[in-house]
Amino acid sequence: MPSIRLSKRARADLVRLRLFIAEKNPRAAQRAADKIISGIDQLLTFPLLGRPCPPDSMPAGFRELVIDFGSDGYIILYRVESDEITIVAMRHQRESGFDLPVNL
Repeated sequence: MPSIRLSKRARADLVRLRLFIAEKNPRAAQRAADKIISGIDQLLTFPLLGRPCPPDSMPAGFRELVIDFGSDGYIILYRVESDEITIVAMRHQRESGFDLPVNL
């Protein structure tokens, strides 16, 4: 079974997303964070669960996992390597794309 590793960027994104909601509703912020972590944990069993990223938006091998939360949700950007799943970044669905270096 593969392991999951969160990049520094993904960890910072999780904190940022949680703090944004916590300003108005700390309980909802905790539920959102729990839902994101639960969704990521599903990748341990189903690493290819997310859809492949379009080739014009990301290098080959990147996938997006959509995690529903309320009327919107979150998008988790990740890649699967032989024995490790790397969570590269995450964002709210209403945010525009991922601002990442081209040479990932």
